[in-house]
Amino acid sequence: MCKFRLGFPSSIPSYNVVLTFCKSSSLTALRHGLPSTGDTNRNWILSAYDVARLSVIQQFSKSTLQVHFSFDVWSSPNHRAFFGLIGHWINKAGILKVALLGMELFKGPHTGLNQAAVIWEVLKHYNLVRKVGYVKSDNATNNDAALCELATYFEAENIAFDPIRARIRCFGYIINQVVKGFLWRTDSEAFEMGIELEDDKAKDQLGKNQLHWRKRGALG
Repeated sequence: MCKFRLGFPSSIPSYNVVLTFCKSSSLTALRHGLPSTGDTNRNWILSAYDVARLSVIQQFSKSTLQVHFSFDVWSSPNHRAFFGLIGHWINKAGILKVALLGMELFKGPHTGLNQAAVIWEVLKHYNLVRKVGYVKSDNATNNDAALCELATYFEAENIAFDPIRARIRCFGYIINQVVKGFLWRTDSEAFEMGIELEDDKAKDQLGKNQLHWRKRGALG
C-alpha cells in the first residue's frame, strides 16, 4: 500500500483514482511488470528470443521440405555492420513462412570467408544444416565466394551442396543496377556527388533538364 499523500483534496477525481490504484493488487502486478535493474530489459528480450527460436525450430522439425535463405550485410549510420539471414519455407499447411533467423554484429571485412562463417553458425543454431535449399543475395562477387566457402563446411560434414546450383540472384538488385546504368551509365555515385557540388544556377538548369526528361513519358 502507498504510504504517501500528495496533499490533494479528496474531491479531485484523479487523486481518488491514484489512491484506489495504490490500495489494489494492480500495483503489485505493475511492480513485477517494470524493469527492476539495468539488465531487466535485456533479459526480457533474450527470453522472448529464446521462446521464439524454439517455436521456429519446432516448425522446421515438423517439415520435411527444404528451407531457403536470403542474406545481406548492412552498415548502420554509426558504422556498425550487421549480417542478416532470413529463412523462407513452406509449413505443413502449405503456407509460405518467413523469419529473420540471424542479425549478427559483423566484424572484419565483408569477405566470403567471413560471411560463410556467420551463415554456418546460424544454420547450426536452428538445426538446419541438412535442410538448406536455395540461397539468394545480390550480385556482389563476395557473395559468390561466401557460398563457395560455405560448401567447404558442408563437405566436412559429408553433406552435398552445390554453391553454383544453390545460388539465386536478387532480382530487385538487378533492376536497381539496370536503372542506375540506364540513367547514369557506369558511375552513379560520381553523378550524385556532382549534383551536390553544383552551384545554384547549375542546379536550376539540372532541374529543368530532369523535368524535360520526365515529360518523355515512361522512359523518362
